[in-house]
Amino acid sequence: MSERLSIEELKKIYGVTERTLNTWKKTKSLPLLQISSQHKYIYKDDLMKWEKSFIHS
Repeated sequence: MSERLSIEELKKIYGVTERTLNTWKKTKSLPLLQISSQHKYIYKDDLMKWEKSFIHS
């Protein structure tokens, strides 16, 4: 199974707030998984595919 990244890790990687990540989920289809309001993560493979979708568009 692919490595998971937490919301905190994503915030550090992109230098954005959790609010921005939630906006990206709604408007740019960021494949962020939410177990509860405190438990959100993304699979690293899914994140890489999501990033590549912007390079090829």
